[in-house]
Amino acid sequence: MLGCTVNDAVDETALQMLQRLVEDLPNAMEIRSGRTLGAEIVTLVQEQDFRVICVADLPPNPSFKTRYLVRRLRAAVPDVHILVGRWAPPELAGEDEDTLHEIGATHVATTLSETATQLRALLAASIGSRDAATEQRSPRRTGAALSANVTRFPSCCDGHHTSDA
Repeated sequence: MLGCTVNDAVDETALQMLQRLVEDLPNAMEIRSGRTLGAEIVTLVQEQDFRVICVADLPPNPSFKTRYLVRRLRAAVPDVHILVGRWAPPELAGEDEDTLHEIGATHVATTLSETATQLRALLAASIGSRDAATEQRSPRRTGAALSANVTRFPSCCDGHHTSDA
């Protein structure tokens, strides 16, 4: 999980609070400050294969930086989950939620608690789908299926050895 702040130390403090709320999850959250450029975030996500990105952008700051980052992330890594935290009372959060969804945010939340719940749900679904994929790739074998696979050797290894001595 990667946590990105968009603006300032207030965003970073809020993201650290979210990090504390989800510290019991199996995936730790790595936090990048607002001084990290959007292109650097995209490169980091691609290189380190982050599956979940949480962007903190507290109102009353305008969300144009967040919209830019979400667009860049969605274009570069289409299957990543992008959660945007516009953590504030509804009257301060603005009407950005629909716009952020339209440009590629997976979830937009106005409370830390809501974002923590979304992260838990995403990770639970991810673990469930990974378990199902593992189950499909590794079907349980019994009896004849096991014995059929045990004795596959090339003819040179059939147990008949000749020696030159």
